Amino acid sequence: PVDTSSFMNQTAMLSQVQTMTSMSSTLTSLASAQQAQAATSLIGKQITYADSSGMQVKGVVDSASILATGATLHVGDTSVPLSSVLEVSAAPTAP
Repeated sequence: PVDTSSFMNQTAMLSQVQTMTSMSSTLTSLASAQQAQAATSLIGKQITYADSSGMQVKGVVDSASILATGATLHVGDTSVPLSSVLEVSAAPTAP
């Protein structure tokens, strides 16, 4: 633009868009870190989750994986998305 005022407005708008893009990236990273922390804190805990048929299943979390699709908990041979967890409790003690 030839007009100085229009040029300044466009520059300010570009700066705002760049700032919002940077903030979005930071928030995405923060959400991933929070999900990873939540998943790892469940290792050794008993969870109740819905399996593929919709049945509620209980099991103790053996490990956790952080994938591009999100955090996944491992209960025995079963992979459970963190979003499928319905309840968390202390692991049962051996008799």
